[in-house]
Amino acid sequence: MSTSPFSLTPLTYKISLPPSSLSNIPLNLTLNLNKSLLTYDKRLNGILVSYKDMCFEDGLKYGRIINENPNVNFNVRLMGLVFSPEVGHTLQSRIAHVSSGHIGVLIYGCFNGSSLKSELVGWEYE
Repeated sequence: MSTSPFSLTPLTYKISLPPSSLSNIPLNLTLNLNKSLLTYDKRLNGILVSYKDMCFEDGLKYGRIINENPNVNFNVRLMGLVFSPEVGHTLQSRIAHVSSGHIGVLIYGCFNGSSLKSELVGWEYE
């Protein structure tokens, strides 16, 4: 197990753009990918935090129209920073809220987390 819950991972996405988006393909691919940021992705078993080096898969600079669907399909490669903590990772957090029933924390300044009071018996924090 690595010591960090973050990993830089090569990823491939299949993105379908409607014909109205074809006037600026790189921009519209980026806008489409940005919808995936900071959202849990089951395929990654984590959260895509950021990405870089987006390019067309296999160097192809065109998409494909499949059957009678008017959308153009693109395969893109990128390097993604994925947040995927495992049991045993120590997560850097700051207490954001304390109530009688739970503690709310901000993890790495980006993710909200909470623990019930019953889960914290015997635990320490700095």
